[in-house]
Amino acid sequence: MVAVEPVVHRSDSGIVWSGMRDLTLQHYDALTEHAPTVIQFKGLSYIFFLMKGRNSLAFCVSSSGATWSAPQEVRGANSAVAESISAPEAIVYQGKLHLFYFDPSVSAIMTCVHDGSTWSAPKNITEHAGVSLRHAQPVVVQHFKGLYVFFLDDGEELGALQYLRLQARFTNWDDADGLAYVLNVNASMRPAICVAEDDAIVVLFRPAGEGVEKKIDLTIAERGETWLPQQPFAQKAGPRPSLLSHANKVYAVFTADGKVAVSSSADGRAWGTPAINSQARTDHSPAVGIFGDELVVLFRDKDRPDNILTYSGAGNDPPTSISDRNHTQAAGDLRVHYGEFGLIVALRSTRFEGGGITAFQAATVRPWATRIRSIEWSLNEIPRSGVYSKLLTAPLKQTNKVDLHFQSAAIYRNWLLLPRNNSRGSGELYIMSRSGRAYHGGNRTVPIPAFGLSHPGGCQVIGDFLAVAVNGKSSSDGAVVFFDLSKMSRTVSPKLVETKLHLSNFDAGCVGITDIGEGADRRYVLAVYTDGKIRVLESVPLPLSDPNCTFSERFTTRINSPGPDSMALLTDIAGNVHLVSLAAAAPEDDSNLAYDKGNKVIHYVVNLTCNSIEKQNSFRVFTKMESINERIYFRFAAGLDVVDENMVRLVVGDRNFGLLIGSEYAYNMFEPTSRGPYWQ
Repeated sequence: MVAVEPVVHRSDSGIVWSGMRDLTLQHYDALTEHAPTVIQFKGLSYIFFLMKGRNSLAFCVSSSGATWSAPQEVRGANSAVAESISAPEAIVYQGKLHLFYFDPSVSAIMTCVHDGSTWSAPKNITEHAGVSLRHAQPVVVQHFKGLYVFFLDDGEELGALQYLRLQARFTNWDDADGLAYVLNVNASMRPAICVAEDDAIVVLFRPAGEGVEKKIDLTIAERGETWLPQQPFAQKAGPRPSLLSHANKVYAVFTADGKVAVSSSADGRAWGTPAINSQARTDHSPAVGIFGDELVVLFRDKDRPDNILTYSGAGNDPPTSISDRNHTQAAGDLRVHYGEFGLIVALRSTRFEGGGITAFQAATVRPWATRIRSIEWSLNEIPRSGVYSKLLTAPLKQTNKVDLHFQSAAIYRNWLLLPRNNSRGSGELYIMSRSGRAYHGGNRTVPIPAFGLSHPGGCQVIGDFLAVAVNGKSSSDGAVVFFDLSKMSRTVSPKLVETKLHLSNFDAGCVGITDIGEGADRRYVLAVYTDGKIRVLESVPLPLSDPNCTFSERFTTRINSPGPDSMALLTDIAGNVHLVSLAAAAPEDDSNLAYDKGNKVIHYVVNLTCNSIEKQNSFRVFTKMESINERIYFRFAAGLDVVDENMVRLVVGDRNFGLLIGSEYAYNMFEPTSRGPYWQ
């Protein structure tokens, strides 16, 4: 394995870009002749590419964006004929990664599905619809009505733009609509597509017969069904444009007379005058993403096509060279993915005779919580039965002391975080990779120092931070400490931040954290539980990373039994604070009979005006175990994880793992399959 340059480079717009991550230098068989595809899934970054000389699809994986796994071929994703399969399209849909590509040996668009550990066999989706293609490169978009796969038979002289739809209530393409929808437009360019805030599907395409430097037209499907008449978008445009939807706007990024232009619309129908950046000149398709809340445009320089330039916003700011700072030279189109972990760029580089694969990224530290659209709906979608899984624990080991066990659980990206008490000193945070055997690595422990207290309790992740409650058997005091997780990787451990709380005469059993307010007034709300009492605290409007972030008590109140073994605070989109208690149904019973009583999820509303906590409802969930020695139960390792604004999930782990190095750790996941009330 070759060491990767850790240097970062700040652009003139203030974005910090990582150094070049050369996948081919790390693995010499990571070579391609086409643009790679990049996506993030379950806390990992994936780069898919067509392997040079093998005519098959492969992928590399990274938990940090720096060190990448060796290429692995997607099972069955190869062609039986000499002609290459197309570059892949990837999307995360209903909690799984879906890969689409064209296979010329069967004249069809194929799909494979990845659940994080295994791939499904390739599935022919156009055959089911009675479609045979000469060549096509699919474009995929997620809509509340389902998954749409657009394609253009560009083996034809005049290609009709068509799409297939997998309706949201189905998971198998055999249950799809059973037909291909044909738009009343002929196109000569792979379309650019996005979904607007009002659920309209916006499509930009080049009408058939027009040259490269010719017009771009627009068509829209209202709520994904009723297609409006074709209308002009740009009379003269360069290569394929980019489309994205963000913050109630649709952005189109394209070239006009060799200059990068940005046009925006509230709904994809009426567009403003394009903002042309006269200093951003290119002959290639620009790429676009979002970093924070800012539009980021990346493109290859007209005079130096290997030089990658970038600027932010939709103005006329002079572009900054990324290549001159991190030595990344482009030989092909730029592919961008942006999401909760920042923005990552993948491309075919000039290295290795133009077949190298390179990536770099702009990462951001997220200090705040995700606001939930409907707490009640999200909780109701949690399955009542868990899914049993195991993790490799090596090289971790544990003692056989009966009183030492995991106290709670949290998920961060693709890591399972497990606070555990320790008789030898401070508690420890066990970190285990959830990537499975193929990507195993990075398991370790880090100490949880907290005013000499040795017994950690319940914890919760907020943004890129972890809050952990700590107490001590010989002390009535408690504490809450915080870890910065943002740079965590296989080799970089969480960092304890300076912000911490010492709670005199309040034995902290578990903690929940969220935030309230907006903009410069955004601040944290903290809830700490012990012995039937909950203390609610509020911070000054500063992030946890700031040493001046301090907390003061709002109120203390009592709640009825059972009290939480772990808990989480959540904020809805209206700014209301909710508390979710994870309580063992039989808290003092450690027999197998206790597990038959289930685990209670209790929903409370935290009223910050009346200084009260009011119960709303509750339900039970049941864990699955495969051994009489397992104790997968809220009493030990449990936590609630926020996936996005619609979805929350539960993780419940075993009391301990086996004594032998190389043993496995058993846990349950309670993951909803629906995407929330706004995705039905």
